[in-house]
Amino acid sequence: MRIRWVLPIQRPHPMPTLLVIDDNESVRISLRFVFANFGFTVVAAENGAAALACVEQHSIDAALFDVHMPGMNGFDVCRELRTRMQSLGREIPVWLMTGALSSDFPQRAAEAGAVAILSKPFDLAALNREIRQRIAPA
Repeated sequence: MRIRWVLPIQRPHPMPTLLVIDDNESVRISLRFVFANFGFTVVAAENGAAALACVEQHSIDAALFDVHMPGMNGFDVCRELRTRMQSLGREIPVWLMTGALSSDFPQRAAEAGAVAILSKPFDLAALNREIRQRIAPA
């Protein structure tokens, strides 16, 4: 009689989900491509209202928002997202990004609850590492 050893299949950890909000379609496409290659599932939205709807449909692990958008700006979306997540007992780290950094933006980002505000263009590999450090299980 021949015995065969079968090892259990190790399933990879589920891919973390990153919510990207930018009113510029080319930025959304670029960030989706880059972060998908970093191993994320990327959910993209063109404005704050669409992003908040995405949060109702997807389990989001981290978020990257543009500051300047029509309707709700990135600071407002960050505050609203954090309020919604806190009501569910969850925290989601949020990074804000802008192509027109103003001297008051770092303080406004901190007040909204963002981890940081990034000036475009920014180091995507460094952001990937930072996001992974923030969402890693304790």
